[in-house]
Amino acid sequence: MYCALDQAEVLRRFAPHAGHAGVPVAPGYFVDYFGVRVPISCFPHIRHLDGQCTDQPPYPDDRMRAGFIEYLALVDSIDAAEESYAMAEVGASYAPFTAIAGRLVLRKGLGPVVPCPAEAAANGRQSIQTHLAANALDDPRVTVHILEAAVVDAAKTVYFPDVDCTQDNGAAAQYDRSEKDIRGAVIPMRAVRGIPLMEVLAKFPAGKPIDLMHIDIQGAEKTAFSTAMHALNARVKRLFVATHSREIEGIVMNLFHSHGWVLVAEEPCDFKYCRELELLEGMTFKDGCQYWVNPTLAGAGAPAVSG
Repeated sequence: MYCALDQAEVLRRFAPHAGHAGVPVAPGYFVDYFGVRVPISCFPHIRHLDGQCTDQPPYPDDRMRAGFIEYLALVDSIDAAEESYAMAEVGASYAPFTAIAGRLVLRKGLGPVVPCPAEAAANGRQSIQTHLAANALDDPRVTVHILEAAVVDAAKTVYFPDVDCTQDNGAAAQYDRSEKDIRGAVIPMRAVRGIPLMEVLAKFPAGKPIDLMHIDIQGAEKTAFSTAMHALNARVKRLFVATHSREIEGIVMNLFHSHGWVLVAEEPCDFKYCRELELLEGMTFKDGCQYWVNPTLAGAGAPAVSG
């Protein structure tokens, strides 16, 4: 693992965003460190936390869904935001980071807030709406654009495992209808809309920066960035990406480094080699991650650009 910040500095950045003390707990919900209500129906893996609240910052991780790097990218993007806030959560599942961002940004007094979660699973829209409603993000300052699609390298029909996204976050889009997914599991496939990153960017007001792109697309990051780098350079201030093979980690790191972005933190994925699997991504059992800052835009207004 690499991080340009030590533990004390990371915790210092988290501390102003702690909101757990002001949110009542209730059956059917868990309240996280930031004061976000997580419906147990959206994240059944935490049934043992039903009706509870945590005052523990997510360091080195939150002990349930993500490591500190993911949260660091989010709070940094909010701390640097001025007046308005825009973020995309691509491969969103029930949109946990959209909800956290929305609550923290409103607490900071910013608006408008424009989040764009994208999820390909059949129950993605319902899960996202349930989670956002639990956190009062029907606020008039918030305009949510939910994309029911898988982000890949271009606009095309792809096939996505017919899974419950609140239970299975490892499903990946594929280009054939084979009912064996990248992990070797036999799962029925659904035809879904595949879209490029450019379509996600087009959901945001032209000429304004996007504070954070949070991307977790189960291996599609290998090719999804290459056709959108000019737009990412022009519009996106910070980017968090989950990585799903050692090969992908190198591809992404080389791409963003060569475009002048600065790596703040990264952690390599964990995998178990399996000769029977075709793709390296199918061998990954714990995502890696990288948090990048675009020095051209971070902390400054973005130049006028087209969507």
